[in-house]
Amino acid sequence: MGDGALVLEEGEYFSKRLVKWFWEVLKAMTPGERQAFLRFVSGRSRLPANWVSKKQRQEDKRPRSQPFELHVLSDSEALEDLSNEMHISSVVGQTVDDRLPTASTCFFTLKLPKYSSKKVLREKLLLAINLCTAIDLDGLDEE
Repeated sequence: MGDGALVLEEGEYFSKRLVKWFWEVLKAMTPGERQAFLRFVSGRSRLPANWVSKKQRQEDKRPRSQPFELHVLSDSEALEDLSNEMHISSVVGQTVDDRLPTASTCFFTLKLPKYSSKKVLREKLLLAINLCTAIDLDGLDEE
């Protein structure tokens, strides 16, 4: 999954450390947890057959597949309450560590709050990927 994009603010040291923690957490996951992570960020429990790395695309002249994108949220973005369609407000009484990561499956994007530690990142990521199991587009290919 090294073929992707990273969205963070220029020169943001803490964001870079968070990204390092993210990859360490992902590498330490079991195969089942990685499959749940993939389902969480892409809506699929396995990569599509046509997914290829950037290097393979260049060598084989294949069409571009959707790259993985990691978006590090600012504190204000992480604390937004989007439950009211009329306006966006800030959640009162919570910290970034109280929030779960979110994903945009259509864009293969993970939106990650700036957690205070690697331990919190791991706990929140595992909670999110294990609670969100309703989406699995792999079954649609067989219908």
